[in-house]
Amino acid sequence: MKVYLTYEINGGELIIDCGAMGDIDCYRDLDEAVENTVDRISDGLEYGFVADYEPEKVCKICEKEALDHTVLFKAVKEAFEENKRFELVMFRDKQENWNEHYSIIIEEKELQ
Repeated sequence: MKVYLTYEINGGELIIDCGAMGDIDCYRDLDEAVENTVDRISDGLEYGFVADYEPEKVCKICEKEALDHTVLFKAVKEAFEENKRFELVMFRDKQENWNEHYSIIIEEKELQ
């Protein structure tokens, strides 16, 4: 059976403040995992984080002032389906701020 894990890995000073890893959520349905990821991206943007340059299509959507969840959902799902994995780095305040960043991830796993 396939499952989809969503989680965050903190870097830099965020490790001190929040620990190395955020909550891990497990879903049987890819759409639910993508929805969770879209919510995580949205939360990060609200708290002053900016999306890294890759995946490019997702990042361009995040740059817009009014975030369209439907368009973001589609872009995240497409990015996942291309690689069977999704990762987006979020930086506090500006690109390349490696002192305060975290990654939002979706991974597919096979349960035996």
